[in-house]
Amino acid sequence: MKLLLTFLCSLSTACALNFTIVASDESQYAWEEQTALENAKGSTRSVRMENRIVGGTDAPDGRYPYYTYIEILTNQGVFFCSATLIWQDMLLTAAHCLLDLQQEEGLELQGLDAFVGLEQTTARGDSTYRQVDEAIPHPDYNAITLENDVMLFHMVDPILTIQPVQLNFNDAVPINFQRVDVFGFGQTTESEVTPLPTTLQTVDVNVIPFADCNDANSFDGEINNDLMICAGIPAGGRVSPAMKYRSFIHTF
Repeated sequence: MKLLLTFLCSLSTACALNFTIVASDESQYAWEEQTALENAKGSTRSVRMENRIVGGTDAPDGRYPYYTYIEILTNQGVFFCSATLIWQDMLLTAAHCLLDLQQEEGLELQGLDAFVGLEQTTARGDSTYRQVDEAIPHPDYNAITLENDVMLFHMVDPILTIQPVQLNFNDAVPINFQRVDVFGFGQTTESEVTPLPTTLQTVDVNVIPFADCNDANSFDGEINNDLMICAGIPAGGRVSPAMKYRSFIHTF
């Protein structure tokens, strides 16, 4: 059995639509408090995000029909995130996808477009297009530690022709060293910046025990084992943290 993890965030082109970001007063205050703390320390978040899928290869046609390419239109250009179709009209993505962009000075969010089932960024017409009208971030998202880094996107029209991903409701899964899939459009190398792939990438990695993930040679205690998992290839260097699906399921 494989647990599917979506690799999130980077840069790209074109889109449109106004949308609503739903946030409580508490989550807005928490964001302001975290930003002030970062500024006071003169540092960025402790858990680092990288838009990479190191060792990725072209995904077989049709392997990830629920993979969704999100284009984010702003007054400063167009960015992209990855998401996963989890219901006929709902997508699951990362909270940092939009909330971090909102903090850029002078940047105005203008719209979101979703391309469900996209496998080639040069062939958007082969995917199923929907507009997104609502973004619902986790109210306890922490921009410094990336805890609760999940968000829902609501699409204007449901998708009836694509089977959503089967979510994992078993807290015992994944187990240590279990193989999982990572897929997306990030950088495929660790050491150099190269053009982003135009074909959806995938790579198999293994779930890493928290004792290894949090040791001094890796994340040094930064990973919350109640909310995250670690997956990677130890021999290939640093492993990567990712959100546990069960955190999302218990919350919404």
